[in-house]
Amino acid sequence: MIQVGNFFYFLAILSFVFITILTNYLTNRLGKRFAYILCTTLLWMNFLLHFYKQFSPYYLQDFPYMLRASTLENLCAASIFFSPFVYRYGTKWLKSYMAIISIISGAVVLIMPTTAIGKDLSDISNLTEVLRFYSCHVVLILVPILMLTSGQIKIEYRYCWNLSLCFMCHMMVIFVNEALLMASGLVQADWLDLLSRDYRNSAAAMGLPSSMDAMLGWLYCIMPHFYIDGVLYFVPAIWAVVPLVLLCPFIGLAFAYPSQKWAIKADWRGLKTLIGVRLRERRLRRAA
Repeated sequence: MIQVGNFFYFLAILSFVFITILTNYLTNRLGKRFAYILCTTLLWMNFLLHFYKQFSPYYLQDFPYMLRASTLENLCAASIFFSPFVYRYGTKWLKSYMAIISIISGAVVLIMPTTAIGKDLSDISNLTEVLRFYSCHVVLILVPILMLTSGQIKIEYRYCWNLSLCFMCHMMVIFVNEALLMASGLVQADWLDLLSRDYRNSAAAMGLPSSMDAMLGWLYCIMPHFYIDGVLYFVPAIWAVVPLVLLCPFIGLAFAYPSQKWAIKADWRGLKTLIGVRLRERRLRRAA
């Protein structure tokens, strides 16, 4: 059984570290062409596994409702679905977004593997599901790392402004997917639950959960929201405009810094010089 902090928990993380080191070694030795073929293969295998898992006993026991698990119902599922296409056809800034969101979401899941926690690994259906769960999320993190270390992409901090727009679109996709699941009957709930921030609210597409009201309630004034019968609801995805615009540039800067620290420092010096020149010009105009 996997529990946070036990042997199997750390075994999974150490396995990921070993796989990352091994694949990085191979791509460095065998070149960028090999890295491209490996990344393409892993992404498409992950894509197919997202649908093939429906043949597992773990999902068959709750058919057809578990079909929702092969849709874009959460951040990682949507990333797994779109990643092969972004990798092959995406622009530089879209690939940068794919790399950043995949690494962050995959790492969060490895640290807090909610799907795997508490499952009895002596049950074959549970075991296969836990192995699938870890395999999918390891690939989700591994491919962007290989893309970066093999030089296939470089996260440029000047593209950081795109991160907020991409993440909003990501959340909107999850919201639309949720609406389609309710319309199809795969999620059986009242339509008002679609807007609930405490019901299936994956990736916080419908707003911050009510458990965060005490901590972050003072910030709700900058997040579009409304009330129905005295209950607070956020405008799906749009609620995050201001927080994302403020936070995403710093996240992008952190990811870009290792490869672009000299460009960032040069631009920072240039900005300080420009500000200094403008201030001196203003003082001279006042003095005149």
